[in-house]
Amino acid sequence: MTDPDLPHFISALRSLNNFLYIFGDGSLKQIGSISVVSSVTIFTILTLSSDQGTTFPLSIASYSRLVLFANQVGVFAIFGATVEKISDPMDGVFRFIDFSQPLAACPNDLKNIRCYLLLAKINDPILGVRAVFLTFMNKKWFLISQGTNVRAACTVQVGGVLKTYTSSGCDVTQVLSDTNVAVAIIIRTALWDDGKPMLGKRGIRVESRNRQPSPER
Repeated sequence: MTDPDLPHFISALRSLNNFLYIFGDGSLKQIGSISVVSSVTIFTILTLSSDQGTTFPLSIASYSRLVLFANQVGVFAIFGATVEKISDPMDGVFRFIDFSQPLAACPNDLKNIRCYLLLAKINDPILGVRAVFLTFMNKKWFLISQGTNVRAACTVQVGGVLKTYTSSGCDVTQVLSDTNVAVAIIIRTALWDDGKPMLGKRGIRVESRNRQPSPER
């Protein structure tokens, strides 16, 4: 397709939410207004974004009424004919992502809540190189770790519920499968106390199922 908004190539075609999307490496388009005249199909191409696309087709996923995709800048959502970045809270994490491992989206129904999981390999400055899921749920972002060597992930619908399966090489493993298992949660603040630990801080109350909270600050 010859188009001034398409720098190099088309990376993906996706039919989602009754629309056909054309994802380029640096732009995003939508096919609409389809009609048939004298056995000839006529359609128009609408440019949704002339400066944001993706080279990671596996990052594209339908999330409720939205379509989400990721590139090296962040995660973007298609709201009708508008494209907006929604991953600002994850900008610090994106700085450490190793994009040699392609980003892969694998939505999951976690405790009956639909989540957008994005598998990424990061060069963690504290824990070293590891795989994490950048997770979006109810307008909130957080990280989930299900193994440091996860290389691939996909979503499978079982009984109307989305489940996530991963692989570290020669295995196929379901993750986030048991919501009753106690999980260690680490809370860290990005603020420096400057010798005054109460300056610019606020209290956070954390409770666990076994009533033995042990947050790290």
